Amino acid sequence: MSNRELPEHQEFIIKTCLAPYHLSEDAIDSVMIVCRDIYNSALDEGYSEGHKAMSEVHSRLREDLLNI
Repeated sequence: MSNRELPEHQEFIIKTCLAPYHLSEDAIDSVMIVCRDIYNSALDEGYSEGHKAMSEVHSRLREDLLNI
């Protein structure tokens, strides 16, 4: 599996989206780890780096947040 970091501006967007949920720093760190794993998995599956891989992250994250 790839081991690429999320683009910095994408980390900011994700953390901003999480703000209304008032999560602890540890919880946010856990979410970011999952997002990075999804990003790397998307890259491994052939998604292009950048927009398409991040679309997959946002899509899966949105689904998970709706289930909270």
